[in-house]
Amino acid sequence: MEKFRLQPFTSKTIEVLLFAALAYFITHLVFNNNTGLVTMVGSSALFGLLFIAAVYFRNISPDVKPVIDSVLKRFSGK
Repeated sequence: MEKFRLQPFTSKTIEVLLFAALAYFITHLVFNNNTGLVTMVGSSALFGLLFIAAVYFRNISPDVKPVIDSVLKRFSGK
């Protein structure tokens, strides 16, 4: 039987998990002991911004960068 050598996990997977953990802890430090809708929206926005920025600038996936570039181009109006 032929082996296809398909491995679902790479070193980039570990890198993404570390970025997610780091973004979580930074968000937790910024919004520690706060409650309410503003905190929920703010912490979600901060986590998303940190995580997407890390994935974008580290070029984790070649499919993600063009999508983010097109979204940024659409919002910037260029």
